[in-house]
Amino acid sequence: MPRVHAVADGTPDSVEVDLGVMPRRVRESLLAQLAEGERIVIRTRQHPLVLARHALWPLLAAWAWWWLVVDVEAAPRLIDLVLLVFLVGLARLAWKELGRRYTWFVATNKRILKHEGILTRTVPMMRLTKVTDMTYHRTVGGEIWNYGTIVIESAGQQQAIRELRYIPDPDEVNAALNSEIFGERPRRRRPGRPRPWSRLVRRDPPPDPPGDGGEPRGGPGGVGPGGGGRARPPAPPSEPETWYRSSGRRPTGRLGDTGEIPVVRAGEDPADQDAWAAEDTDGQAREIPLYPPPEWVDRA
Repeated sequence: MPRVHAVADGTPDSVEVDLGVMPRRVRESLLAQLAEGERIVIRTRQHPLVLARHALWPLLAAWAWWWLVVDVEAAPRLIDLVLLVFLVGLARLAWKELGRRYTWFVATNKRILKHEGILTRTVPMMRLTKVTDMTYHRTVGGEIWNYGTIVIESAGQQQAIRELRYIPDPDEVNAALNSEIFGERPRRRRPGRPRPWSRLVRRDPPPDPPGDGGEPRGGPGGVGPGGGGRARPPAPPSEPETWYRSSGRRPTGRLGDTGEIPVVRAGEDPADQDAWAAEDTDGQAREIPLYPPPEWVDRA
């Protein structure tokens, strides 16, 4: 059985179907109130726990009647008086339940309506453009039995609809109202989220660029000045190697493109680090190991 707040289609053509769950008197009254081309966003009525306080009177009267008859064996007049209190409380509870069935809250793409009344009829309404703020509140009982209160604030001092109490499934109702009033699409819950970053792929460094004379830097054999020395590290390429290019990711809408993260390589021999401690004669800065660590690299 579908929930009372779930509309069938949410289009102007499905208004009569969306109102079909209501009593005939309420359905005809709301159809007369809606304009041509207006569609229903949400429809609901109060949670049954709104009757909990009214049900307390007949329950206490029934317990008192049982206690007087079985345990005390009181006078018949007292028993009849308690029985009368029980019947009155039961009739009052039935009237409140009938009023709950005839009280409906309906939100369309243009206004918010609330139909109430059994013998009489009251339909307060308010345009969505007048809504400035909304407050969503759930008590401990609301968390357990799934109901809540939505308070609607307007720019004017007097408003026809302000507090919607004992709304069932308040999370979904509040999300639908926010979507229609403030233009915010409700977040869709996904069972599992993908990894927020892409897996790093190892990239081999480009070949060493030739020197000014067409030979590798440092003379033939790639050794430093004087020859016979330890081979110097290759010169950095013209375009630095990168591990991550943020323009390939889907934009997050916060910081935008963060640019590229360069990879700076250093020799594995500790003696190389001593040889590169000072800057080169041509102003080339020494290379130091940076991120990413080796275990982040997919070597497959």
